[in-house]
Amino acid sequence: MKRVALITDGWKRLIVYAWTDGALGRIREYKEDVCLHQFNSYGNWSRDKLNNDGEYNIYNLPDLTQFDGILLDCNNIEDKAQRNQIIQRVRQSGVPAVSIAMVIDGLYYAGIDNCAPINELMDHLYNEHGCRRFVFAGGPRENCENSLRLDAFRDSLKRFGIEETSEMILYGDYDYETGVSYITEAVEKNRIPDVFVCANDNIAAGICVKAEELGLRVPDDFLVTGFDNLDKAAYFRPQITTVAHNRESIARLAMDILHDVWEGKKPKQFNFAPTRCIMAESCGCPNNNMVDYREHVRNQLIYGIYKQELDERLMDLEGDMAGCNNFRDIFQKMADYILKLDCEGFYIVVDKKLFQPDISTEFSREGYDFDNMAVGFAAEGDVVLDI
Repeated sequence: MKRVALITDGWKRLIVYAWTDGALGRIREYKEDVCLHQFNSYGNWSRDKLNNDGEYNIYNLPDLTQFDGILLDCNNIEDKAQRNQIIQRVRQSGVPAVSIAMVIDGLYYAGIDNCAPINELMDHLYNEHGCRRFVFAGGPRENCENSLRLDAFRDSLKRFGIEETSEMILYGDYDYETGVSYITEAVEKNRIPDVFVCANDNIAAGICVKAEELGLRVPDDFLVTGFDNLDKAAYFRPQITTVAHNRESIARLAMDILHDVWEGKKPKQFNFAPTRCIMAESCGCPNNNMVDYREHVRNQLIYGIYKQELDERLMDLEGDMAGCNNFRDIFQKMADYILKLDCEGFYIVVDKKLFQPDISTEFSREGYDFDNMAVGFAAEGDVVLDI
């Protein structure tokens, strides 16, 4: 059996499930058994650095030399020290490793060509819609994909003979509020461009909504493009011009790279999943008629019911845990909750000192005290296992 470590960081409170789904989907097609182990943190969620450091400690758990391959997603790791540390550990392991959506020296790359679609969008805006005043509404300054999209934006300006100025490049986050702040400042300073070329759809949606609140309309007063082809682009009003790509296909591609290495083949250093520009209303083109609005509303209603049920279960869990008197009771309540989520088994591994602490007890802050680690609770299905 081959063992693959998938190392990821959440985006705030979310996990990029596409990496897991894509990798597992491809693994099921292989003739040999491959086990995927995921190590995910929420290291960029809290404002408390100590909490975030504790989250990133999960990266110290696996002995990477014991794996046959590594899939590494560093894009959401905002802490430079933590990012550099895990990259160094991956390199030192000597195990074949694929970086997902970030260019890292010494690692294979699986992602998209971020430059080509931006160039295509820029040509479309310049030639078809007559845009001459461009603003790149970017995401995080040091994010790899944001940087590549910005490079393409700058290259296009040079091709057009347009001089770049500092006002044309904006940095923020990848969220909706970043778009809100961009258009708010542009209105206040009377710097409305012909088009905001946004690093993703969240930013584009924020610009469109806030612009309408400020008395402006897209595409009548200015144009907007996004990137990623999220639902908020396809079903938005106006429908947002964007770049479509499939994250699951990137994860499948990453697994194929590892599989080729196992087969003795030599994969290319850079491996790209396909992308496609989708022109729509926010750049002045017609609605592309690619989506079924009624089906979308139906799915949203079903999801709302499902989410409400999950939220109610979570509230029950919080109430139950508040009444617990010891850790084992807490573990039992957690197991009751997790196993209802179509989970086959549930194990909690803790430091044994947790059960008999005294005033001098200290717990590891970096790494794990493996000599004192023990299974505190175990359940499979409805059966609680003896430990």
